[in-house]
Amino acid sequence: WQDLGILAWRTIGLTSIAAGSIINLVHAIESAPDKPGIVIANPGQLLWYRGGQRAVTMTTWNALPRQTAVSLAMEISEEKNRVAGNRTPMEHVAHIFEEVIPKLAKANVAIDVMATGDGAQVAVEYLRDNWEGKAEKNVVAVAVGCGYTWSRVEMVGEGAKFRTFWGNRVEQRARGYIQNYEPLDTPLAGRKDMGCNCYSAGENAIMELIIPVAYKSMLGFFQLVNDVPGYREIPDEVVEVEDEEESKDGGTDQF
Repeated sequence: WQDLGILAWRTIGLTSIAAGSIINLVHAIESAPDKPGIVIANPGQLLWYRGGQRAVTMTTWNALPRQTAVSLAMEISEEKNRVAGNRTPMEHVAHIFEEVIPKLAKANVAIDVMATGDGAQVAVEYLRDNWEGKAEKNVVAVAVGCGYTWSRVEMVGEGAKFRTFWGNRVEQRARGYIQNYEPLDTPLAGRKDMGCNCYSAGENAIMELIIPVAYKSMLGFFQLVNDVPGYREIPDEVVEVEDEEESKDGGTDQF
């Protein structure tokens, strides 16, 4: 989990603040003709640091000054260092959908969801468990960045309506961007496992770099879904071919 607005500290150090945070992403969204609103979730900073009067991540909490070099980290008080309704990432996502968005937007607002890593899993689990109702009416498209393909049964569940939105052949408006060596947007053979069309994120090693690399493609997908009435993804049937040399030597697991 990262600090608010941070996608990858390593990119900030190596490239720029704009590239490693949501700055480039926000600028790209603001350049859209219809000027959509932006809600930035903060599922990482769920601890309240009273001494600094700010929310922090667990990593920052463990790095706060201590009495001595061998002192333990400060004890976390469930009453003093947690915020009711935002004690866990799932509570925070629920707060965004059920409290924040209704106060900022009209009842018929169209919502596109972009998330990666642990945040993507929590967001999809929330939508899965709360699909029938406001989410079903308002969520238009979902793009998630993953290090691997999820299990459709485990993550998407068996709820007919959400499963239909996620990857049914008749109606699907979700995409997975997977860590892979292939160039960005290359169709991948993950649909069978994940349930939706899968594409290369253009990043092969570090999951937190998926959005900095692939955000323009994700936004392009959102624009397409919102611009075309009744848009549905055409299922990509990509066949995964086993590497011939790897199959001969039994794979690399033996090493």
